[in-house]
Amino acid sequence: YDVGWLLFVDSQGLGEALAARLRDAGQRVVTVAAGEGFERSGAETFTIDMLQRDDYERLFSEAGPMPGRIVHLWSLVADRPGFEQAQDAGFYSVLFLAQALAGQNVELTSLWVVSNHAQKIESADALYPEQATLLGLCKVAAQEIPGLTCRHIDIGLQINSVELLLAELGIDRPDMFTAYRGRQRWVQAFEPMP
Repeated sequence: YDVGWLLFVDSQGLGEALAARLRDAGQRVVTVAAGEGFERSGAETFTIDMLQRDDYERLFSEAGPMPGRIVHLWSLVADRPGFEQAQDAGFYSVLFLAQALAGQNVELTSLWVVSNHAQKIESADALYPEQATLLGLCKVAAQEIPGLTCRHIDIGLQINSVELLLAELGIDRPDMFTAYRGRQRWVQAFEPMP
């Protein structure tokens, strides 16, 4: 059950570059940008108000067959956002997306939530704590919506980000939380303590 990709494209250009690469590979890609209200500007191009839950439901009703893979990139930022801005573009938009998905006939759908600065992996990492609310939401969404797999990817905005993201989207592994620093892939793991 996989009829393509739904990309919530960021303002940094990574989402559009990812969409172009997927289309070049023959994949069906629907893109969604954040804007003032619902607008369909092409057969597979939409704009929605990120804070209007109804826009997400309308998107699913107008975008055609339910995509098997969804990538949410609205939390990618060039500069540190304010707390409310981070919650609107991240937590609330992913929450409204998950709620709209719950109303769909979700069979096997993968959702990747992509951000930057949500996890401190290396000592030089700038950490934006306002991005961390996405981690809990990803965990809960996967538990609450049958048929949905939700993963979080923390990635830097660098020249090879599209290649790293394409590789990560192609990995069929159960890692819920992944971070990239340079080309190094980090995953969350737990070790028993005596």
